[in-house]
Amino acid sequence: AETAFSPRLGLLYRIDPATRGEDIRRALRQMIDQSAVEFAKYLSKERILETQRAESWQSTWDVQESSIDTRDAWTIQVIGTQDVTRIVNGAPSTERHQLQVRVKLAADPEGRTDRNLRTGCRGVRFEVKEIAAAPVAGA
Repeated sequence: AETAFSPRLGLLYRIDPATRGEDIRRALRQMIDQSAVEFAKYLSKERILETQRAESWQSTWDVQESSIDTRDAWTIQVIGTQDVTRIVNGAPSTERHQLQVRVKLAADPEGRTDRNLRTGCRGVRFEVKEIAAAPVAGA
């Protein structure tokens, strides 16, 4: 079963060069202010968006499993696959990454708004663990 928040991870893990800037802005609005600042600094320091542009990244994001932590109703876990196609040495290369993402949520004091895509909550902390990665044959 999908949680209300799990599709929002597509803003980070589904990459469409035509909408990437707006997708990142929307994802940052889903986070509490401090987390958004920290995440933006991480993207800049690690040159993530620059690398994605330079290598012409495109990706899909498919949620495989989504659940609410039984010990903490404000924590969700999502397992999904991201198929990333990028240009390496002038040729396209596709890899599949299976990711486990844990998101700690907090109630948005403003309630259900456009800022939080009407979920009523915002992300506080994101923990990402790569479960598996492999090239996609024939892609």
